[in-house]
Order: sequence, then C-alpha cells, then structure tokens
Amino acid sequence: MRKSRKIMAMPIISIAEGIQIGTVKSLVVDPEQKEIAALVIDQKGWFREQKIIPYSKVANVGDDAITIDQSSNVEKSTNLPEILKLLREKTDPIGLKVISETGKVLGHVDEYYIDEKSGQIVSLEISGKLMESLLKGKGLLPASQIITMGADAIVVKANTEDEITKVDGGLQETLANLKDSTSGLWNVTRKKTLELSKTIKEKTKEKVKNSGHATAESTKDLPTVTGTGAAKEIPVPPEEEETPLAETATEAVAQPNNLVPNSQPAQTGTDMDAGLADEQTVPSGPETTVDEAPAAKENKEKEIEKTG
Repeated sequence: MRKSRKIMAMPIISIAEGIQIGTVKSLVVDPEQKEIAALVIDQKGWFREQKIIPYSKVANVGDDAITIDQSSNVEKSTNLPEILKLLREKTDPIGLKVISETGKVLGHVDEYYIDEKSGQIVSLEISGKLMESLLKGKGLLPASQIITMGADAIVVKANTEDEITKVDGGLQETLANLKDSTSGLWNVTRKKTLELSKTIKEKTKEKVKNSGHATAESTKDLPTVTGTGAAKEIPVPPEEEETPLAETATEAVAQPNNLVPNSQPAQTGTDMDAGLADEQTVPSGPETTVDEAPAAKENKEKEIEKTG
C-alpha cells in the first residue's frame, strides 16, 4: 500500500531499453472503478505532447522508481479517449468532502492509498472536526465504504464512521474499538460511582441512627407529653393574687371612714372605678352619717303627727 504522493515525481524506467522515460507528473483516477487509470509523464523540453502510461502497463512500483516493460508502452493522451476524458474532468479525490448517505459530514480527503500491484484505491485519509473530536487526529476510511466518488463530494455508506481507522504515529485502531473501550471504561467508572454512593449512604444512615440513640438517652428523664396533639401544661409557681379594682371600690364604699360628704352625691361604682384607675386610692373626708332609711323616716313623721 502506497500513498499517492509517494508515487509523484518518481522516475519511470524502461526495462527493455534501460532508459529513464520521465517522471510521474500526476495520477489519473477512475472514480467509477475506484482505481488509478494511468500515469501522466512529465517530460523534459518544450512543446511536447502530453503522454501517459496506462496503469495496466506498469510492471512494478518500487521504493525508488517505477518500471515498465518497454518504452512503447508510453502513449499519447489523444490515442486514449477514455483516459483523456478523465484528465479533463479532474477526478483527483484530494480535497473533496466526505459525506455519508444519511447526510453526515465526516471530513475531507487529505490523501489516498493505492495498492501498487492493481492500482486500486484502498483507503482515504480524511480529517476534519469530527475526526479531531472522535479520534484526535486523522482517520483511514476503507474504500469499500465508498458509494460514489463525484466531482464535488465522496458519498459513503451509513455508519461508515464506525469503520474509520485511527492513524497516529503508526497506531491504528478503529473507531468502533475506541467506542467499545470507552464504553467499558464508562461502565467501570459508573459501577465504582454507584458503590461509593451506596457506601456513603450506609455510613450516613448509621451516623443518623447513632445520633438518634444519643438524643433518646439525653431526653429519657424529661416529662412525657400525653394526649393527642396537646402540649402538656407546665405548672406556674403561685403568685400573690391582685385584688380586682371593682372589689376594692366596693369595700371602700362599705367602710364608714371612706364615705363622702353629704353635700356631694355619692360616687357610683363606675365613677369610683374611674377615680381608682387614676389615683389607685379613695380620698378620705370628714366623718359623716348615713341618711336614715325611707321607711324609718316615714314612721317618725307619723309619730310626730299623733303627738301634735
């Protein structure tokens, strides 16, 4: 397997004559057959007609040179109309966009690899954002995944990204294998996380349980609250009860020493309550007598009439 750029500029040697016919100027790609159709020869001198070598006439592609059986295998491009047509269509895949039949862009072609014996395109070296994100570099796309090699794009089968091989300093690994290894790592990480979470929960429950036992021990001597939803009434120490103001006013009226003068109307309970609210004490006046009861007064008047 050889990169296309490795073939470029290689000398072409005739085995029969032992002469160098020229060097490889470019490759003619047949997109339908996905192969190299011919080599375009770079000849020295001016005004020379373009000449090509059909790839079927190539004897070997070596490390340093390409050999053909004899110089007569070199032909004018005008004598091979099919190859001339390919030359005019510019079918070189380098730079073309690679897109799957589902409409997913995989990248663009940087290089392609050739089987030296048959001239078949073996794989495409592609790069792009997807390759950078998935493979952190370039990838090799098998030519077997190619559906169409067009003038503007190369269309590949669905899920071709799973068949792309990572190329990184000689390390080759398919994206599918990378996904499997990544999935395995994720499963291990997830399992460890679940185990750690379970351990933390168990330790937390044990800590809460121990804390509950300690609280119960510290509160076992406290009074137990009975009843449904009712708080137990805490007894209040007895305090010296205050005498209501109304009772104080009544007692003040009942005592003779607290009577008001005859010239003033007796205060009612309401008035006395108001006075007590302001001064808290009932003013004491000179000693007075209480009017006689109406019935006794009437009896006295009758006795006077009899004696008169």
